[in-house]
Amino acid sequence: MYLQSLKLSVLLVMLSAVSHVSLGAADEVTLASLIDKASSAGTVRVLVRLNLPDRMEAFMSQQQISERRQALSNLREDLINNLFVTSSLRPDQINRSFRVSPVVALEATPDVLDALSRDPRVAGIEEDEIRWVNLEQSTELIGANTGWPRFLGGAMQAVAVLDTGVDSSHPALSETVVAEACFSTNGQSADVTVTSLCPGGVTESTAVGSGANCDVGTIGDSCSHGTHVAGIVASTGAAVPELQGVCSESIDHCSPSFQQSGGLNG
Repeated sequence: MYLQSLKLSVLLVMLSAVSHVSLGAADEVTLASLIDKASSAGTVRVLVRLNLPDRMEAFMSQQQISERRQALSNLREDLINNLFVTSSLRPDQINRSFRVSPVVALEATPDVLDALSRDPRVAGIEEDEIRWVNLEQSTELIGANTGWPRFLGGAMQAVAVLDTGVDSSHPALSETVVAEACFSTNGQSADVTVTSLCPGGVTESTAVGSGANCDVGTIGDSCSHGTHVAGIVASTGAAVPELQGVCSESIDHCSPSFQQSGGLNG
């Protein structure tokens, strides 16, 4: 829960007043650009990187994972509580936070951006914008084919593909997709309307078919990207024998994690 105590809020204001983040030249340019956008449109969607080092949980003990997640939760809560006091941030402007990644997605006004730039808990600020996905590297380039004899082609392993969804009926992926999920977003931000690509327009689903690749009519050719990546991971070579995946013996858990922006064309 967010702090409600006035005394604690005042203390946070005092702490913020004596601390200042030293931004590099590139960060200053980015901040100025974001403030200009927010001033023009009212708000701008941003990703706030918290001042907590990234670590791979695969190489951490369960206790270390638990301690790091708690530290992340405390850091995020402290930052948000301080923003409630030092800026005009409202709860409905917090778009998303994450359990593992030290990132918070916000709808920021100019004064929120200014407060973030002065907070020592913030490592960086960047625009949360629509990106088109692409991939040009594949199996032979990374030398995966030379390693197959040693790791058995990924047998008995599961790989999660978070992308634009997967065409599980593709002959190269026959019987490799065993679970599906969809995570997307609905929302309105200044001149941008974001529409979920999950079936039925929901923001989350683990139903059968929820991991299907998106409609080409929504975000264009990028809809095939998830199937392409899943093929790089687990193609059996059934469609084209020369195109065998990095872990052709593994299975896929596919999940679309992109959304359509309906406000960029007009």
